[in-house]
Amino acid sequence: MDLYLDRATNDLELTDDGDLRTVDEAELVSQALRNTLLTRRGEWMFDTSFGVPYRGTILTRTPNLDVIQATIRAIVMAVEGVNSIVQLDLVHNKVTRQLTVTLTVDTPWGLAPQVVI
Repeated sequence: MDLYLDRATNDLELTDDGDLRTVDEAELVSQALRNTLLTRRGEWMFDTSFGVPYRGTILTRTPNLDVIQATIRAIVMAVEGVNSIVQLDLVHNKVTRQLTVTLTVDTPWGLAPQVVI
């Protein structure tokens, strides 16, 4: 069990009773994936190996989608609770230089809520 983070704002959320909302099982895995994919490797001082190696792998002048997909797959499979990747789509907009990642994984509790980064 962990504290719930709002998907849009990353803020903690309160229940109607005024308690902090929590997540567990498949929703917790989805939240962990989102947090991992939104963290640059080296950003978290307590574990500098945590996160995605954006610089040099993803943020390049000519991104290689095969390398990016392999990198993201490896990171996703290392997240606790992920049994398999059901869907991993990468959409690269060359004009805006934006990459959208859509991800669905299978967990011991069933499919986790879809992650879109």
